[in-house]
Amino acid sequence: IIPKKNNALRLRLNISFNDTYTRQLVLAFSDRATNGYDRAMDAAMYGKLSSDAAWSIDDQEYVINYKPFRRDELIPVNLITNNNMEVDFFIVQNENLENENIFLYDSENNRYTDIKKEHYKVQLNGDFKDRFFIAFENDQPTEEEKVQASAEEEEFVASIDVFQNNNEGRLQVLVPQNVQVKHISVYNLNAGAVISKDVSTSEKDFSFSTSNLRDAIYIVQINTADNRTVTKKITVKN
Repeated sequence: IIPKKNNALRLRLNISFNDTYTRQLVLAFSDRATNGYDRAMDAAMYGKLSSDAAWSIDDQEYVINYKPFRRDELIPVNLITNNNMEVDFFIVQNENLENENIFLYDSENNRYTDIKKEHYKVQLNGDFKDRFFIAFENDQPTEEEKVQASAEEEEFVASIDVFQNNNEGRLQVLVPQNVQVKHISVYNLNAGAVISKDVSTSEKDFSFSTSNLRDAIYIVQINTADNRTVTKKITVKN
């Protein structure tokens, strides 16, 4: 959804320090604004406290920041605390951004929090200039996407068959037509690789002698041309 160009796009971010003091920062968007200082739009910070927060424009601190709207941009929030304390981020108002996601991104934890819906609280002590950002897109997969990816990975692993034929002393690996294998290794749990071979990506049926291996459990590792790795256990009994 494209924001309305004719109306002000604005959000008010509250940052509370130990529930004793709250700094409110305003982030606004305009086609007339730049990423630098905009006279009569941006407002500098005055009376900075020992624990405080601000936007950064040209290495200076501001409490109001006007910018062009870019959905893929990460907008840094500078923050400092003079001792260990709980810091609480939350949105108190947004104008004409109702259809936009608004996240607080914590780069240290690689975590996105929807601060339109919930607070983000964290214990902090120090000066933080490249840790916290306002974001409008979330690069992390949703729970539904995680479940789908997990199911697809399980299906992929199950599609690769590994057979240990102890009567013939051979290991066989079979892969589907759409899978290209570039390397197969077999590892003894204690002694490292006992088989390590580059293979042709056009082959779909691989066979290796295991008659010279000691009776033990081994790990078969299959590496594909698209850098996926599948590992499966076999038991060798000669």
